Amino acid sequence: AVMRRSDAAGPATNPGYHDGRVTGTSHRGHPAALWEFTWNGFSAADGPRHTYDLCWEQNGRMYDVWVSAPVGKVREAKEYFDVAVDTFDSA
Repeated sequence: AVMRRSDAAGPATNPGYHDGRVTGTSHRGHPAALWEFTWNGFSAADGPRHTYDLCWEQNGRMYDVWVSAPVGKVREAKEYFDVAVDTFDSA
């Protein structure tokens, strides 16, 4: 629900927001949501960005792993995102 609200607010919070989608998934057995979108970026100098954001609740805490990269580096960003998610330790 948190990610769906963030997606709905995307155009207001992320200038140029488009191609947003939230997908239900899991992370180490916990229900999770993956939010993926493209937007104008932090500044004109930075240029458009693509973002991956995984959110889940574990032991009463909300966790969120976010990676945002220039649109031209989407493949590399996904690789970094996957490593961050796979190696994240909440202990």
